[in-house]
Amino acid sequence: MRIDVFTLFPSMIDGFCSESLLGKARGGGLLDLRLHEPRDQTSDVHRTVDDAPFGGGAGMLMTPKPLFDSVEAADPPRPLFLLGPGGRRFDQAMARELAGLDGFSMICGRYEGVDHRVRLRRPLRARGRSLPDRGARDDRGETRSRRPRLPPGSSTRSAASGGARD
Repeated sequence: MRIDVFTLFPSMIDGFCSESLLGKARGGGLLDLRLHEPRDQTSDVHRTVDDAPFGGGAGMLMTPKPLFDSVEAADPPRPLFLLGPGGRRFDQAMARELAGLDGFSMICGRYEGVDHRVRLRRPLRARGRSLPDRGARDDRGETRSRRPRLPPGSSTRSAASGGARD
């Protein structure tokens, strides 16, 4: 299973995914986790990945060009998910759907979100549990930790739940 993650914090994701079941799945060759830093695709001296919202407003948004360039350079597996509060809830049913794929990819937003032009490219949208004050950073860990538990050999399975744990 290949999972590509586009994030401004690859070392944080790598550390999280090196522990517990994810670490075992990676060590055993069941999970190929590839981390991509959009800043690597910038050309300015400041490695700019954010800008004020078009038309004004509070906060900063991730600009589309570094994200688009990162995705194009990596040629990641599809589907491509944009993590955020407005997407389909990532739950065990969605994990089962993803278990049948060779891989998937995630764009992790930051600041006040991503520029609307990213959404116009029509990535699928997903979100973690509906808890207050949780950002996409927390959802990334939940998404990655739930999915690799499903393939054979990555963890102990319960016969009562059809082989998958919640």
